[in-house]
Amino acid sequence: MLVIVINPRPVRADVSSYHIQRLGMHVEIIPCLTNMLSMLTNGSQTVHLVLIEEEVWDQDSLVFVDKLRNLNHKIPPKLLLLLNSICQSNLLSCPPIATKPLRMNTLAGALGGNEDNARNGESVELSSSKLLAGRKILVVDDNIVNRRVTKVSLMRYGAEVECANTVTKAISLLKLPHSFDACFMDIQMPEMGG
Repeated sequence: MLVIVINPRPVRADVSSYHIQRLGMHVEIIPCLTNMLSMLTNGSQTVHLVLIEEEVWDQDSLVFVDKLRNLNHKIPPKLLLLLNSICQSNLLSCPPIATKPLRMNTLAGALGGNEDNARNGESVELSSSKLLAGRKILVVDDNIVNRRVTKVSLMRYGAEVECANTVTKAISLLKLPHSFDACFMDIQMPEMGG
């Protein structure tokens, strides 16, 4: 999926880009709405989501949204307005709002749900339950409560989870070839630290 971040500040745009790329999406950074519209008009790529920084949004942005919706040959991407705090927003007629820092469930809800429930503060039907589907994860911890909490948390995202209570057992499970995609390990354990 292609996500466009509209942000004139390179450092902040890079931070947003980093979080989106961690979810396996391709990101392009564009400094203004005008560049975005010309990219959508001229390009052959399908843009799935546009994240607009609050400082970029102004009254002229409504014209951008109208032009975006009227592109005849393409399905318009979903829009999210990025705010530092939802309570500081007094913007009218704006796209759905997402507060920073970006959360995985916010992006999943924006891409999988409808635009009316893409706000962080409202209950959103999320598609994040399948984010780790097909992934096998090893959890290593000597504390049974920590193992269970971590296991349940990862399973909520669709991961297959196996647990080990010692580093020795973990090492034997991780001998090549193994089938794990990731390993979560406690750094302080009795016989050998993570």
